[in-house]
Amino acid sequence: MKASKFSEAQVAIILKQADDGTAVVEVCRKASITQATFYSWRKKYAGLMPSVMTRLRHLEDENNRSTKTAKRDQPDPARTRNQTQCKNDEPDKSGVDRPRGCSRFFSKLSTFQSGLC
Repeated sequence: MKASKFSEAQVAIILKQADDGTAVVEVCRKASITQATFYSWRKKYAGLMPSVMTRLRHLEDENNRSTKTAKRDQPDPARTRNQTQCKNDEPDKSGVDRPRGCSRFFSKLSTFQSGLC
């Protein structure tokens, strides 16, 4: 994304001018920005001080980096699905409705549970 040519302090000053009563069209003309930019800034930064705006920007950047890292580190779903399926997975003959998966696991589980009862 392209970096803004306005600092957080400058954005805060522009928003404050409009809050003080200057017409939005006049503020936008002086700052050489569009009204759409002004209203998007107002929606995002309304009432924030420049220091809080800087902190918000840093938090957004950190969130974007961690999201990209998490997406990159996720395993491929197709590969994971193939690795977790059992080769000799047969239907359950006991008639008990069990989730699909490795029948060897469920047979060991039922043996363990029957030993406790």
